[in-house]
Amino acid sequence: MAALQAYHDPRDHGACDQCGTGRLDETFTCTTCGQPNGLFGQLIRERLARHRAG
Repeated sequence: MAALQAYHDPRDHGACDQCGTGRLDETFTCTTCGQPNGLFGQLIRERLARHRAG
């Protein structure tokens, strides 16, 4: 039982900060909403918003 609780799937990169329900792939992009995650994802979204506004 302890071994099962201690197991971590190396393909699991955590939950999505944007939608909260999706899981991240190896490029830290959400498999559900398609948004990049973390600080890099935030930077991408901010630059994209500025590009679309300008």
